[in-house]
Amino acid sequence: MNKMTMLALANTILLAGSIHASIAAPVQVNITGNVIASPCTVDTANSNLNVTLGDIPATELATAGSYGGTAQTFTIALKDCPASTTKTVATISGTPYASDTNLFANTGTAAGVGVKIKPNAAAWTDTSVNPKQATWIQNVNSTTHAVSYVFDARSFTSVGSINPGTIVSAMQVAFTYQ
Repeated sequence: MNKMTMLALANTILLAGSIHASIAAPVQVNITGNVIASPCTVDTANSNLNVTLGDIPATELATAGSYGGTAQTFTIALKDCPASTTKTVATISGTPYASDTNLFANTGTAAGVGVKIKPNAAAWTDTSVNPKQATWIQNVNSTTHAVSYVFDARSFTSVGSINPGTIVSAMQVAFTYQ
């Protein structure tokens, strides 16, 4: 072998050796998660998931700022909560009533009527249950492993002079567990 070939071969061996000699920096992989409480079951036998406001005379909704009909109490009950579940969080949402966003919208034919929902023990002036995402936390009974949310619903008008028609509204409730 001539001197040029030997030099080329030596450079190739050095170059190949330096490629394999490169060491990458170590990479850290972060792994996270949450251990969450197991869910409860909606107790349909002890829940009122269809609330009927009944027949409301239009005269009761003739004046702006008036309630119509009587309050209808309804319950959302949960059962079979695991012993490790000590609290439930109900997040309430829905479509707001155009004239008062603290009320739930009516998609029925009686225009100008909204639906007010409040905690059963609260006054009608309470605006904490609204379609803009209200959150309620209740302790789970450690003996029965059950919990209940009790509310009242009632029609309301902020405009008055309501013509006869239907009231149709919806409230969505999502539960998380602690």
